[in-house]
Amino acid sequence: MNSVPEKPGRRRFFASVVRYVLLGALGLIGGRLAARAVTGPLHPEETCVNRGVCRGCRVLPGCGSPQATLFRQVEERR
Repeated sequence: MNSVPEKPGRRRFFASVVRYVLLGALGLIGGRLAARAVTGPLHPEETCVNRGVCRGCRVLPGCGSPQATLFRQVEERR
């Protein structure tokens, strides 16, 4: 019986590196999706939260989409 501990090989090291990098990336993506679900889009131009309907939208005053800009201009003329 040999009591010498087995050294981890290069293959096992790289497998661990890849595993933890993928796990970290998955955590970042999940965190971003969770933040978006709680607070809305992280940037006003990122996505429309109201499916393109500007009237009554909660983020309209700060929205930077071309559709929202046009809607605000039309509403000011009325």
